[in-house]
Amino acid sequence: MAVKERVFNNRARKVFRKRIPRSEITSGLFLLVLLILAGVWFASRKNAYDPAERDLSMEALVSSTVEDTLYRTPLQRWVEPGSVAAVGGPPSLGVFPEGILYDGWRPSSGLREFDADTLYEKINGAAEQYIQFGFERLYFISLAKAGTEHDISVEMYDMGSFENALGIFAAQRDATRSTERLGPANYYPTEAGAVALLGPYYLKLFGTSNDTVIQQKAIQLVAALGPLAEGEGSMPPAYSILADGLGLPFDAIAYEKTDVFQFSFAKDFWFGVPPEAPDARYFVHTAADEAAAADLLTKLIENNKYDYVVVIDGEEGVLMKHAFLETYMTLSRRGRHVFGVENAPDDAVAAACRDKLAGVLHGEAEGYPAS
Repeated sequence: MAVKERVFNNRARKVFRKRIPRSEITSGLFLLVLLILAGVWFASRKNAYDPAERDLSMEALVSSTVEDTLYRTPLQRWVEPGSVAAVGGPPSLGVFPEGILYDGWRPSSGLREFDADTLYEKINGAAEQYIQFGFERLYFISLAKAGTEHDISVEMYDMGSFENALGIFAAQRDATRSTERLGPANYYPTEAGAVALLGPYYLKLFGTSNDTVIQQKAIQLVAALGPLAEGEGSMPPAYSILADGLGLPFDAIAYEKTDVFQFSFAKDFWFGVPPEAPDARYFVHTAADEAAAADLLTKLIENNKYDYVVVIDGEEGVLMKHAFLETYMTLSRRGRHVFGVENAPDDAVAAACRDKLAGVLHGEAEGYPAS
């Protein structure tokens, strides 16, 4: 059973000490008097505080400061790197001829050069495609026409060889524009410039507007830079087979350097579009010797069997049909050349294109010698 207890104790206070020392009474009274006096003093002071009474003088502050001896660079106006102001006078044209300064055009920036390690600084995100095609160096300069706001930039990529330059040119070519010939250059105009192939150089010109002045300057630059493509020697044999032997126009020819047909072992292939079958493509590869060509042909046949079914395997080569797309592909060899046709719409077109290409390789085409 719970016991009820009082929460509050109503008993009277009981003092257990018999006497309180006089010293305790005296000290208590003394402290009480001090508290009263302090309260009176605080109340009397109120807002009588003057900060100046306790502030340090200016002389004292100056005498106690530490002198800052750190060097501070004088402020200078920012200028565009490579610009005329930055280089301090007319910049060097480097590999570019004086002809690019025709008709009042002057450099608005100095010549800048990029190699494979620094190309990303200029075209970050697209550098890998150029490097895949053997990129060696990029030369960049901007030109401005005196007295106007017209400006045009010149990007000239040294790809090391004609086939590498053609490879990147074909990979980036605008299929809706026809290529024209100007001296040794192949080019096509754009809305604000031009894109050109000059021997081992891939040229991109782009202005600040689509004004006629910019378009005319782009064509003049292609002509002025044309001499850079001269003296590069004869064309690669495979290119001559397609251009001279089959009579294909420049627009119809392309070059792939690596991962051809998405196979890592397939490299250095030339392609051409037959006029009678625009969806199909000729392809030609020239190996180092006949043994290397035979080995490559075997690898291509075996690896294509994953997607193709062999229809005919004869002396003229192999005819294959794609298991899903139902297009046809031929694979053949003549000496050091591995060649064929891909994406043909039917077996008759595939065989006809193959025989025509084989005839060129045999030297049977009129006016074309045997390779």
